[in-house]
Amino acid sequence: MILLYWASNTETSKKAALEAAAVVSDLLVESINGGVQEVFVNEKQIEMEARSMGVTVQRFSKQTSQWLNVIHTFDSALKVSSTQFLLLPFVFLFLLSLSLFLSPLVCVLSAAK
Repeated sequence: MILLYWASNTETSKKAALEAAAVVSDLLVESINGGVQEVFVNEKQIEMEARSMGVTVQRFSKQTSQWLNVIHTFDSALKVSSTQFLLLPFVFLFLLSLSLFLSPLVCVLSAAK
């Protein structure tokens, strides 16, 4: 009888130990899986942010190229304007002499009407 009680107590203890081991095992697996899942989510988030940054860099690169083109065009226009500025007195004198030449002619033509 004592052996029977001891055997049944051993079986109960064995079952309890197996159940406890299963619970511990499940908790360990959940803990590890939770960490792996967190790493996976973080990796996906980093990949999305990297793609977004790549798009932003491309956009800024395009804008920089456009600004450089505008500045180059402006610089070229200034260079042309400076050479035209040197010709400005000659153009002014030409227009003045032309108006002096044409003003008597305009007066004659308007008097003839």
